[in-house]
Amino acid sequence: MSTLKAVDLQHPSAAAANISLASSGNVGIGTSSPGVYTGYTTLAVNNATTGGVYDILSNGTRVASFFSSNVQTTLAAITNIPLSFRTNNTEAMRIDSSGNVGIGTSSPGYKVEVSAASASNGIGMRIANSGSTGAGIDFLQSGVDSFSMSMPAGTGGLRFVASGSNERMRIDSSGNLLVRTTTAGGLLTIDSVTGGTSSTKVSVFGYGSGLGYGIEFRPNTNTGATPCRFLNAAGTEVGFISTSSSGTTYSTTSDYRLKHTVAPLTIGLATVSALNPVTYKWNVDDSNGEGFIAHELQSVIPLAVTGEKDAVNEDGSIKPQGVDYSKIVVHLVAAIQELKAQNDALKARVATLEAK
Repeated sequence: MSTLKAVDLQHPSAAAANISLASSGNVGIGTSSPGVYTGYTTLAVNNATTGGVYDILSNGTRVASFFSSNVQTTLAAITNIPLSFRTNNTEAMRIDSSGNVGIGTSSPGYKVEVSAASASNGIGMRIANSGSTGAGIDFLQSGVDSFSMSMPAGTGGLRFVASGSNERMRIDSSGNLLVRTTTAGGLLTIDSVTGGTSSTKVSVFGYGSGLGYGIEFRPNTNTGATPCRFLNAAGTEVGFISTSSSGTTYSTTSDYRLKHTVAPLTIGLATVSALNPVTYKWNVDDSNGEGFIAHELQSVIPLAVTGEKDAVNEDGSIKPQGVDYSKIVVHLVAAIQELKAQNDALKARVATLEAK
């Protein structure tokens, strides 16, 4: 059996050995007597059963390993020592002994935590997979939770939380969207907000910042409630739906302070006489209907009709005209008043004739 001897590999121009193989089997790079040195960090290479292994040692103690087997390649910190990654000699990321990943922080408290340069400022993010709220993502501003999304354990839903622990919205396991409530009343449920009946639940605007043709829904009460109101392009209310404990009223704006050049309507009877009320059947289901033909009514009372005769959409389909029957009422009232005036005149004439 031959004896293992030390072997040195030396470049011709080098003053000392470049690579040394000691009789102990240790390989030295830049040293002729490789071994374990107190106060130094060294690299040890061995041929363990797991495959090729590179051990990082500090003061003779293994603190990290890099090994490759036929199943995986692993970089591991040993014995509760965190694994950190540095750029420009500054730590950029760390995996601690609990398996938490910290980016921009050396003390991650969550499975993944992303922070600004300082924990007290900037915008950050946290990802957790345990706790009473279940798996979730927290977004931070100036070191404080400003918004989070989480999946509460066992619910199969998704929660949206603002200002720490105040839940604002959730999507439950049935796909219902709940705003400011945890109890579904339908596919979309929006609970009342503080501030009384004037507080808005839902706002839908056409364009601009709070402007445009739009609609608002508000909390309801039994008296003086307007659960729905309509806005014009300037954001001004032009109509509303009001309710009481027993009924509903549909209103359009009609305040005298919004009008000028007010004059009596004196052609009510002539207008009503020009109308052509008809009966008809609907094409879609052959059901019966009665009312007016839109373009015919438009020629007599233009304000009662919207749209243009024979208009079509871009795809060639019918773009129908619409009728607001409430616009006819004023003409009916004017016609009745004219008839009453005529009747009163006739009654007076008859009374005069009978008195002779």
